[in-house]
Amino acid sequence: MARPSKEYQAFRNLTDRLLTVSKETVDKRIAAYKAEREKLPRSQRPGPNPKGYRKKSDAHDPAE
Repeated sequence: MARPSKEYQAFRNLTDRLLTVSKETVDKRIAAYKAEREKLPRSQRPGPNPKGYRKKSDAHDPAE
């Protein structure tokens, strides 16, 4: 396997620095999201994606 070029390594280092987010920042964002979500009544919270859940009886039977 060939060694990556200097330009690629410089690009990779730059993107790694730009895209790295500390765990503390991620944890703060998750906590803030959960706190905002708890403010909503349970009936107004977004639920699961209805397209992702299909009963076998609802599925189209190609034999029909």
